[in-house]
Amino acid sequence: ASDFSRVTAEDVAIWSAMLLIILALIAGALLHAYLACAFAAQFTQQRLLISIAAYFVIGFIGQMAALVAAVFVAFRGYKYLNNTGFSAASFFGPDNTLGVIVLTLLAVFALIALVDALLWALTQWLMTKRLNLA
Repeated sequence: ASDFSRVTAEDVAIWSAMLLIILALIAGALLHAYLACAFAAQFTQQRLLISIAAYFVIGFIGQMAALVAAVFVAFRGYKYLNNTGFSAASFFGPDNTLGVIVLTLLAVFALIALVDALLWALTQWLMTKRLNLA
């Protein structure tokens, strides 16, 4: 026997925030590829090879930036740990767990959107200023 709970407003808020994050990540993946192609278009020969190499270099730079950000957040969040381990009540607070979760998801979305905006701006700059394709 399956027992399904009803959908609540809290569920909609969390799933909507997750959907925004997924859409921003898809846009970032496409912008990543466009930036690699725009960078490679500056060269006259071996554009495909340069595009592939640029794709991996941009990905490596992004991974290193994400690693540094994760380490920074981990060390800043260290004060919320107690001697017995992670305490969700000390991190989220006993009364507003859902609000903090949704706020955290929206902060992650804002960070991803900021990176997407940077990728878009770099691609636009390469296309208009360096390649004169405006």
